[in-house]
Amino acid sequence: MADRGDTHYLTSSLNKWFLFSSAVLLAATVWMMLEDWNAPWKKYQREIRRVEIEKTDAELARLGDAQTKQGEAELKAAVDRARSELAGKQHALAEVQGELFKLKGELYVKEQDAKFAKADFDWIRYLVEEHRTKVGEPAADQNKIDAALETVNVTSFRKEESEGIVRAAQAQVDRLTAGVTDAEKALVIGTRDLELLRKRKETLQPSDKAVVVANVIRDAPGLDFVGPSLRVEKTVLDNLTFELNFTKTKRVDMCQTCHAAIDRPEFAEVSDKEPLRAHPRLDLYVSTKSPHPMKDVGCTICHRGAGEAEHPTW
Repeated sequence: MADRGDTHYLTSSLNKWFLFSSAVLLAATVWMMLEDWNAPWKKYQREIRRVEIEKTDAELARLGDAQTKQGEAELKAAVDRARSELAGKQHALAEVQGELFKLKGELYVKEQDAKFAKADFDWIRYLVEEHRTKVGEPAADQNKIDAALETVNVTSFRKEESEGIVRAAQAQVDRLTAGVTDAEKALVIGTRDLELLRKRKETLQPSDKAVVVANVIRDAPGLDFVGPSLRVEKTVLDNLTFELNFTKTKRVDMCQTCHAAIDRPEFAEVSDKEPLRAHPRLDLYVSTKSPHPMKDVGCTICHRGAGEAEHPTW
């Protein structure tokens, strides 16, 4: 913008100062984001995750030997064979499933009839008893109750009869799909440990690039409120307090933000360096199976220090 000569400061000078201050603000913002990204507690959590990945890879290598892989392949082949056999019975299966769907619809109607009949019986009995307390006990009142009870018995019987027919149809479907069901169950049982390790590895180190990008975005400074994988861990101890200006305040321990593996038995021998190792007495303290779990006792009740601080004093 041209300088008109009637301003207190020269416009060109203001533009230069605005450019300079904007550059300083941008540099400070980038510096702040880098400092937040490289915060010490985040480095510790990344290191613990790296160790977890190494341990998971080692377990996968131990379980994923040639014999295990061959057994898994055989179980998968058995599932494929069972599905192929079931494909040959697809027409019969579709008929039985269609009949089962129809029978379930009829069962639903009869269940509703039984519920309404029971509700009508309860209401009639209530009205009759109210009438009896006021004017006596005419025989007609008992006839109303007996008729309503008969309706309840009839609808209940029809419902139970329909339930038996549905169970029989369901059993027929189960017989047709038993081969696939048994083969899939055997596959799940035979590969349970491997699948658990694979899922754990996928959680710790996703193979999907979209998930990787999403995790990076969620952990980015300024966006880490969405659901980050690196987060401040806070334990609020309602029953343990400390005195502050003549008042009792709940203890808040955020020590596990850095000591993320403090309650994990698998980290007992990982490192002798804090904060990457587990508590030395997990049988007594911190672990979920101990008599003094983290959620009940925290850390500072024994170790003292400032539980809310990033670097508490001991």
